[in-house]
Amino acid sequence: MSIIAAVLLMAAGAGDVPAVTQPETTTNSQPAKPETEQASNDPMVCHSYQELGSRLKRRKVCMHKSEWDAQNREEKMMINRTQVQRGTIGN
Repeated sequence: MSIIAAVLLMAAGAGDVPAVTQPETTTNSQPAKPETEQASNDPMVCHSYQELGSRLKRRKVCMHKSEWDAQNREEKMMINRTQVQRGTIGN
């Protein structure tokens, strides 16, 4: 019971302490692009994948074109790494 009273006292006292905020600083030298300009340069692309274990259920994944490109690039790098490692481990 005393623990509950202590927690309530601490919660009541926490409201008296002013919050410390950090000034916002941005490291980007370029201003942010407007949403419409960014959307026209990087369109949203959706792909549909068949769920594993089902002939009917499909899963739809939507990402920006740049995100799809980055994902494909990472997959190719991972495949390349595994093929190089496989070749060096056997010798």
